[in-house]
Amino acid sequence: MDWRLQPASIRHAAENDFNLLLGQNGSPELVAESISIYRKAVETQDRTYDPMTVGLTRALHIAITEEERETAHRLRMQFMRNVHKLSLSPSVVRLVSAGRGGSLAKKK
Repeated sequence: MDWRLQPASIRHAAENDFNLLLGQNGSPELVAESISIYRKAVETQDRTYDPMTVGLTRALHIAITEEERETAHRLRMQFMRNVHKLSLSPSVVRLVSAGRGGSLAKKK
């Protein structure tokens, strides 16, 4: 799980009256779990949950030809790898840089 989407981070956002913006790489299950955590944290404070306080980003690519589709897919994968690297916890980045953290690839 992305370090920014840890339950404590989501609760912190709700407890401090922040909106929640969920990223492009979350599965439907992760999105649902994150919203549930946020909603419960809002309601725990005797506030009414407003679904308009949660945003979800997704990408859309329109390709006419197979070549355009393949190019868009390749560029999207490259972009998502870069986003993943940028989203790593600073402590993970230090471990990887020191040769103790293994691969930057997401573990399943």
